[in-house]
Amino acid sequence: MFGADHGEDSLARELIRRSSNVILLDEFDKVSSAFYNAFYQMFDEGTFVDANYAVDVSKCIIICTTNYRTEEEAEKYLGTPIYSRFSKVVTFNPISVGDKLKIARKCYASLMAHVDTEDKKLIENNSVLTLFERVIIEGAYPNMRMLKNDIEDAINFEILKARDIIK
Repeated sequence: MFGADHGEDSLARELIRRSSNVILLDEFDKVSSAFYNAFYQMFDEGTFVDANYAVDVSKCIIICTTNYRTEEEAEKYLGTPIYSRFSKVVTFNPISVGDKLKIARKCYASLMAHVDTEDKKLIENNSVLTLFERVIIEGAYPNMRMLKNDIEDAINFEILKARDIIK
């Protein structure tokens, strides 16, 4: 994270290479508290310094995501010193079943648009989308990260089955 040798990948080096002033620190709740001192400097002074680089982040918007459900939970587990450095908190609600179905349909259509014509003919009456709609309605997919991969895998499975490559 902080780079051992000059030229190795590190957070500072990635910050220098950024093409915008928006920094996303995804899953900040997974960061070890041992690293908080570096983030205090970043959040309070607008600089990030490691063994090789000093980066000005004073004009950046820093977005930190966590899996905490409430502000109280975030403060409890992150600790007040680091939590107090966050100026705004946005709470996200779970994705509704209706929105999950829309995402699944768009994903399926997008993936099918890339299937070649011959394979489309082989699987034109497949039940992939119907299957995913059913499992979403039944409560599957609490998050959407795996949905696209699973739909893609199911389409590919149908193609392989139609070609008699797998049984």
